[in-house]
Amino acid sequence: MNRLDADLMAMLGMSDDSKSVWVMEFDGPSAKQFYTQFMKLERDDEVRIIPVFISSYGGEIYALTAMRDLIKSSHKPVATIAVGMAMSCGASLLAAGSKGYRFASPDTQILIHQASGFAPGKASELEEFAKVMKDLNNTMFKNLAKDTGRDIEEFEKEIHRRKNVDWTLKASAAKRWGLIDHIGIPRPQNHPPMMFIGNNESYDSKIAMETAAKAAKRPKKSSKKKGARRA
Repeated sequence: MNRLDADLMAMLGMSDDSKSVWVMEFDGPSAKQFYTQFMKLERDDEVRIIPVFISSYGGEIYALTAMRDLIKSSHKPVATIAVGMAMSCGASLLAAGSKGYRFASPDTQILIHQASGFAPGKASELEEFAKVMKDLNNTMFKNLAKDTGRDIEEFEKEIHRRKNVDWTLKASAAKRWGLIDHIGIPRPQNHPPMMFIGNNESYDSKIAMETAAKAAKRPKKSSKKKGARRA
C-alpha cells in the first residue's frame, strides 16, 4: 500500500469503524451519540476528514439541527455519504457536508418533503403548533437552499408543483439539485488509490478526492507580511 492509499483510508475512516460516524436515526439519543463520536474525531489528529455515513428514514428536525450545526462549525472537512436511503432529515444532513465531499451510492433513495407532525389539543394549542412547524419548515428549506447553492423559492416551487407530495430523487437528480457532489461510495484500493463503486464517472471523482486530500494535508500559508510585528 502506498502513502496516498494510507492517507485516504485514514481520512475517510474506511480502515477503522471507530473513525466514522453512522446516522440511522434522528432523535435525542442519536443526536447525543453523534455529538460524542463527532467530537472524538475532531480531536483525533490522524483524522483529516470526518466521514458521516447516512442511511435513514428521517426523524426529528431538532436532532437534524444539532447534527448540522456540528458539521458547519467543524474546523475539519466533513464527508457525508448516503447509502441506501437519505430521507427527510437524512437528505438535509447529506447536503450539509463540505462542498466536494458529499456522496450518494447510485441507487440511494433521497427524499425531500415538508416538515410534519401531530399535536392533539385545544384550538389555541393547535395554532401555536402550526406556527412552530411553519418556522421549522422554513428553517429547514433555507438551510437546504444554502447548502445546495439554490434559491429557497426553487424548492418551494418544486414542492408546490408536486402538491406537497413526498419528493423522491435518485442520486443523479440529487447531484443536479446540488445535494451531492459525487455519485458512488468512496472506497480505498491499492491501485488505483480511490475508486467509486457503480459509477461511470469514477476517474473524475477519484481525481477530485485526490486533489481534496492533498489540499487537506497542505499547510496553510501565513497571512502575515514579512517584517510585521506580533501583538
